[in-house]
Amino acid sequence: VLFLDDGTFSFKADCNQGSGTYVADDKGAIRLQAGPVTLAECGSGSRYQDVINMMQAVQDYRLEENGAVLVLVWPAGGPEDNYRAQ
Repeated sequence: VLFLDDGTFSFKADCNQGSGTYVADDKGAIRLQAGPVTLAECGSGSRYQDVINMMQAVQDYRLEENGAVLVLVWPAGGPEDNYRAQ
């Protein structure tokens, strides 16, 4: 996931790519709105749909390891998705 200062993001999920918009505040709230996404069949082990579901559900974020890791938190104490800066 790549978040840009203009409120847009792009992502790669298995063999698919997409983009969208986001709004985040300094208290840890975030909202993602996926936009165009490719729809290739990635295979039976793909977690592509899980990534799309996360983007629709995530409500909070936090930065760890001095900003090197972004943690996206699902609602109601659900799972957390970790993304390390490259």
